[in-house]
Amino acid sequence: MKFRAVWLLANLAIVLLGCGHRAEQFILPDQVTDFSALYGGNCAGCHGRDGKRGAARPLNDPLYLALIGKDKLRDVIEKGVPRTAMPAFALNAGGTLTDQQITILADQIEARWARPQEFVRVALPPYSAGPGDQKRGGAVFGNYCSRCHGDNGKGGSVTEIKIRPSRERAQNRLLYAAPVTLAESGMWHLALTILRNGERTDAAGTIEVAPAPEMAASYWSYIALPPFMVGIFVVRKRLIRRKAKR
Repeated sequence: MKFRAVWLLANLAIVLLGCGHRAEQFILPDQVTDFSALYGGNCAGCHGRDGKRGAARPLNDPLYLALIGKDKLRDVIEKGVPRTAMPAFALNAGGTLTDQQITILADQIEARWARPQEFVRVALPPYSAGPGDQKRGGAVFGNYCSRCHGDNGKGGSVTEIKIRPSRERAQNRLLYAAPVTLAESGMWHLALTILRNGERTDAAGTIEVAPAPEMAASYWSYIALPPFMVGIFVVRKRLIRRKAKR
């Protein structure tokens, strides 16, 4: 009897614990219509949880949203961007989202993060444009890019210079300096590697090197000074003689 009573109480407790709890409902992926769930499962991994601070370009950017427009944004979500990491999400393009879900994403991204009132009086350029002038583009590339990237864009020549900096070479003796002589003037892209006590620091930048002055021009003041002083001496002597004759 005691065993049967304990068994009945245990079953009653299980029944009471189960009362009031609804069974978990599973929603099919193509039936999800909540923006947070859609964005979190498809966009946040690249564009960031709040549309920024992700590996891909920020979507929480009013200027970008003003440039692209909602229709183009929807088209990008649907079809992706060829030759980039942006995939197509539409079912008919191999993705996992329905037309309704893509529309929800585009509508809510614009509704939450766009600020069109800030660009009412701004003449925005088109989001995309046709091919430009190849000759002008080639000239610009030749002047500003080919030195580092090569004439065909496959890389240019690289000159490696190893030098030990010292305080004696620096104008400020609290610092270290390492003067470098470059072959010619123009725009130079410098990639620096600093090694000290087993630690490595890399830095890069572009500088414009002015052409070196001509040798004679650099010493013009020293060359011109003696004749100038002689001329002043001669004029002074003549003035003294004229004054003495009077």
